Amino acid sequence: MRNPVYWEEEPTEVRRCSWFFKGDTDSRFIPYSEEFSDKLETEYKKAVSTNQWHRRLEFPSGETIVMHNPKVIVQFQPSSMPDEWGTTQDGQTRPRVVKRGIDDDHDEVPDGSDAPLVSLYCTILDHLCKCK
Repeated sequence: MRNPVYWEEEPTEVRRCSWFFKGDTDSRFIPYSEEFSDKLETEYKKAVSTNQWHRRLEFPSGETIVMHNPKVIVQFQPSSMPDEWGTTQDGQTRPRVVKRGIDDDHDEVPDGSDAPLVSLYCTILDHLCKCK
């Protein structure tokens, strides 16, 4: 759990994750669970080491992940899953975009760099400015 120190806010969940998805209506990438991420990472490493792409991964929950290449990975939702009213959708919905890791420009922080501190400082200032 993450508890704010400098402002009032409800505690939020923090996940250690390296795999994310984004659907049509999502404005940001959303992390998968750690367990699901571990499975994706294992399959991704197999594909990289063997250079065998176009892998189709079926999961017990009905999701299908297709790894076309290291940069194009998509998730298809189960089409026969009923919604909260018990109805099922006919036809195929657009696949979710799947992403491994974080943006390239944030991957490596050189030793001795103040970048993480500057980023934290800017985040705090941004939040404080929005509160006024």
